[in-house]
Amino acid sequence: MTTTMRSGTAIEKQIKDVIRLEANAVLALDSAVSPAWTDAVNMILTASGKVILTGMGKSGLIAQKIASTMSSTGTVAIFMHPAEGMHGDLGVVAKGDVVIALSKSGESDELSGILPGLKKRGAKIISITAEIRSKLAQASDVVLHTPIEREACPLNLAPTSSTTASLVVGDALAMAVMQEKGIKADDFAVNHPGGKLGRRLLLSVRDVMVPKDRCPVLHPDKASMEEVLLALGQYSLGVVLLSRDQSTLAGILTDGDVRRLLSSHRLDFFKLSVAQEMNAHPVQIDADKNAYLALEAMESRPKPLNLLVATSNNLSPTGNLPARDPSNVIAGVVRLHDLVGVK
Repeated sequence: MTTTMRSGTAIEKQIKDVIRLEANAVLALDSAVSPAWTDAVNMILTASGKVILTGMGKSGLIAQKIASTMSSTGTVAIFMHPAEGMHGDLGVVAKGDVVIALSKSGESDELSGILPGLKKRGAKIISITAEIRSKLAQASDVVLHTPIEREACPLNLAPTSSTTASLVVGDALAMAVMQEKGIKADDFAVNHPGGKLGRRLLLSVRDVMVPKDRCPVLHPDKASMEEVLLALGQYSLGVVLLSRDQSTLAGILTDGDVRRLLSSHRLDFFKLSVAQEMNAHPVQIDADKNAYLALEAMESRPKPLNLLVATSNNLSPTGNLPARDPSNVIAGVVRLHDLVGVK
């Protein structure tokens, strides 16, 4: 084997060719979707056992990824190596299980070797294959035909387009099953407790907010502007909460509000009525909502917000409530910098 140095243009052209060939293989799947795909989804949904993914070589690596995706989206799934299956691992298969087998040719010796055992143990078989007349397809209860015009390999040998297409088929199955099961973000979070994704889904506003007992709360009819200034300086939260009963939110005044009032009322600022100048309809969020929803609520407005009032009732992340709603109970304040790293 000799190595030849090609021009950058030639290399870039080949890279684009590979991308195009693999993209076309995925796009071709659209016309391959048939009622068999619905049958496969229903088979997984109604299975009394688990889902077992299997495949040899590169197909096996794709099968492992699909098993992981299914497990993380609410479907109990594992990977079984077909060669190991021929030497005892078939014991993991039980009646009521669904086996999803991946093979472009459908003629893998290892897969062919375990097919009788799968049948004998009462498992249903879904195959993802390019060959509908193969041994694997003939032994399957459902065949998901994955047509491949050619591999992206220059020799049309190395699994490239075929494995990409198989991965997409597996993802499509997993997402369809997830949707039918009604998996929500909270369900998803239970399986992803670690890392940034886990923090994004598991942290609530209550976990990151400054609680009420560490926030300034004044009576809007009794407090003066001087007291508002002192509270802003003492607590350094950038906001004063206003309540007539120390519980129900009546409104807020932020440091930005105060600066604007000082600018427009230089001579009579300290004579202003807190109740008349407060924002009686601040944007709020339920303290038990996901923290990332608070961040989205802040960023989604024409003029992004630096903080939200957290309340203990069920509110829309961007909804406004009347100031005197009796259920509008103050829980705390969530600030933008409290949410850094959550999204």
